[in-house]
Amino acid sequence: MPDARLARALVIDADPAARALAAGALRAADFDVAEAPDAATALASLPRVQPALVIIDIELPGRDGISLCEAIRHLPSGAGAAIVVTTWLDRPGLIERAFTAGASDFLRKPVDAQLLAYRARFLVRSNETQRQLRGALIELEHSRSSLADAHRIARIGSWQWEPESGELAWSQHADRVVRLAPVDEAGRGFTRYLAAVHPDDVAGVEKAFATTAAEGTPLDCEHRVIVSGGGERTVQLRGELQWDVGGRGLLHGTVQDVTQRRESEERIHRLSNYDPLTALPNRALLTESLEKLVAEARAGRERVAVIAIGLDRFRRINDVFGHAFADELLRRTAQRIASCARSAEEIAEAGEALVSRVAGDEFMIAIGGVSAAGQVESFVRRLLLTTSRPVTRNGERLELSATAGIALFPDDGHDASRLVQNALSAMQQAKRTQRGEYRFYSAKLSAEAARAIELEGMLRRALDSGEGLALEYQPQLAIDEERWLGAEALVRLRGQGGALISPTEFIPIAEDTGLILPLGAWVLHEACRAALKWSAGSLPLRIGVNVSSHQLRQGGLVEGVQAALAASGLPPERLELEITESAFVDDLGAAAETLGALRRLGVRIALDDFGTGFSTLSNLMRLPIDALKIDRSFVRGIEGDDHARAVIAAVIGIAHRLRLTVVAEGVENEAQASFLRGERCHVFQGYLVGKPIPAEQIEARLADLAKAPQ
Repeated sequence: MPDARLARALVIDADPAARALAAGALRAADFDVAEAPDAATALASLPRVQPALVIIDIELPGRDGISLCEAIRHLPSGAGAAIVVTTWLDRPGLIERAFTAGASDFLRKPVDAQLLAYRARFLVRSNETQRQLRGALIELEHSRSSLADAHRIARIGSWQWEPESGELAWSQHADRVVRLAPVDEAGRGFTRYLAAVHPDDVAGVEKAFATTAAEGTPLDCEHRVIVSGGGERTVQLRGELQWDVGGRGLLHGTVQDVTQRRESEERIHRLSNYDPLTALPNRALLTESLEKLVAEARAGRERVAVIAIGLDRFRRINDVFGHAFADELLRRTAQRIASCARSAEEIAEAGEALVSRVAGDEFMIAIGGVSAAGQVESFVRRLLLTTSRPVTRNGERLELSATAGIALFPDDGHDASRLVQNALSAMQQAKRTQRGEYRFYSAKLSAEAARAIELEGMLRRALDSGEGLALEYQPQLAIDEERWLGAEALVRLRGQGGALISPTEFIPIAEDTGLILPLGAWVLHEACRAALKWSAGSLPLRIGVNVSSHQLRQGGLVEGVQAALAASGLPPERLELEITESAFVDDLGAAAETLGALRRLGVRIALDDFGTGFSTLSNLMRLPIDALKIDRSFVRGIEGDDHARAVIAAVIGIAHRLRLTVVAEGVENEAQASFLRGERCHVFQGYLVGKPIPAEQIEARLADLAKAPQ
């Protein structure tokens, strides 16, 4: 039976593995999931499941997914569901056909489980907001209908006002609507009515009556009144000036309580223009307000600053700590940003800063009257410090960081949409290059964004075809025996003309798009296959393979390693997996469990880039690892940096006591090697030992070593 407490989802896919992956991701995101292998089963289960979310693969037996999507949209049990269409296919017009058939979103396979969960929650929340909006519209229409009925049966109160004397006569129905104070408390006539008007609205009411009396125009005045006994209502006065036979002017009118209508209108306005989680303006309202700021700045030849700011690693926080904590963190972040924005007077010559939540963990601030870019930088630095303050969860301190992008009018765009887009582009580029910092938009960023899209396409094509990817191997030297111990596998991407593209350029793209998972699997299989051919004397070489934090958190890493070892025939003890410190910062217990399972297979575990992340001695004692790799930044500082030498000596000393192998990365000269030998480092890796080379050259050099006299 479906769990009534959870949002329900239906996954329709003929591929059992793909269906299980999608279902597992949705269950982890708190969905109650039903599964169907074909269209007939799906249609039969719809009335029972009543899904809020449907995942449809295009390639289904007997009926394609697009026609199924259209059919579901016409059924009562599927009309209001969010529908996500998935496919391996890459045909022109496919996306357009899916959306025409009623799809809410479109994802290409292989589908990243985290991305699917994130999009699913967003779509279901968005559908719920739309449902509330439709309910509010129905409520408003009902209110208006009620008003029409009230007019029809003459239940609207009437009144009459004589401008010369100020005498105001009320019908019994009008008195019931406004609930005026007794005569002896507030006087008579118009004065009595003004005593009931909200203090902030008195001037407007007096002006409306005076204008009608002087110009003879109809009266139409909506305002608030304080009713007898307390409480506030919104009323609407309408009236027309008429003349009697003696030439005396009389204003005849009606009064209507429109409190409910006004509340409904305000609710619709809030749902349409404000984020329900943080109560901040949404992107639509920001764009509308920003257009006004830009128009004012254009007329006054001023500048406008648009600042995009987003939390770093928010998706990981959401996955590890849950949606409730993530939502609370977003609310707290919104409060911090709004508080900081209120202190932006040193930037703006006039006006206040506009603060908005535009999507997910992304917020935006727009400030008019900016005089200098340097003032914006000062504000953004303070904004990042404020937003990055740690928070506590169950008594534990959680470190945060945020990244920002800045676009200026008129330098970086002449309309609101372009400024918002360019600020977000600058922020995303900053996230790829240096999280926790900020960047100004530049034309170069557009080229970098285009380059990122190009690299994503190259990666997808390379993974689909198996061409364009290559591995190089950097040798590792055992110091005590002066022999090759192993090599680290380093992935390369070939661009047009066969030129190699640096991993620092395409690995961040792979991580952002979820392609790091299939890429990591390819590297693991290819490295194991190549390493099986290597030997150096009687001691076969080890192969080191980097494992990303995404692979460790995603699940299935142990099974993936088992599959690679089985497919290649490589003994497990010859495989060493290199894990960075950031991979286990969010959930040390889960990471230790996965690493323990890998070690039970016989695989070695090395902690990569040690000293640059979040490791503590207690972490080292809890993690089942075999080796520490000292980051090249410390090795580079051996010559002339006492601090770097002290850190290296301490790390090696700790490793010896914990019986861990120590590998020094980035060893480039004999001076560095000599210091490391003196500190009893076990293994060198770097240009002094050898540059990264293809597998064929590794095999050739090993053959030469085998022929050399012992």
